[in-house]
Amino acid sequence: MDSYQEFAIGVALMRLEEELNLLRQIVFNLPSNMPSEELYNLLNKGLLILKISTDILSTLNPEQEENQYIVKDVTSEIFESIFLVQTLFEKSEKRLPIFWEQFTVFEEPLLEKLNQITHTLHEALNEENMEKVKNIDFGELAYILQDIVKTLEVALQQTKTIKEKVL
Repeated sequence: MDSYQEFAIGVALMRLEEELNLLRQIVFNLPSNMPSEELYNLLNKGLLILKISTDILSTLNPEQEENQYIVKDVTSEIFESIFLVQTLFEKSEKRLPIFWEQFTVFEEPLLEKLNQITHTLHEALNEENMEKVKNIDFGELAYILQDIVKTLEVALQQTKTIKEKVL
């Protein structure tokens, strides 16, 4: 990895960390009286976090990376971001007219696909050596996440439109 690529990943990670700060504070203590407009804003922040994660994953190549700690740190940060966004979307289902099981990515329920990705990353991070992290196809994960983001964007827009028409 050249110094420009390291710099780009570092900047993206800082941006990701900045976006995650609010989500960390609120996702597990989502107020029950949160207005739906604020919840939509949080869900859109979740989409932004997934987009940043996708960008980072698409540039990461563990086989070319001399410093395996960078790969492990990036993998850990991406795992946390996807896990937090997944949790946010699961908790939002009860508060908005959204039925996530209706939305699929590669013929699988959207949230199940997110769960598969977090499971893959979590398993790799729990290994003592770096072999499992090295074997992750980050390009494929980025492609899947990109499809998830597109699906989520459409789902949120449809839900917001339906809600506006009803009210």
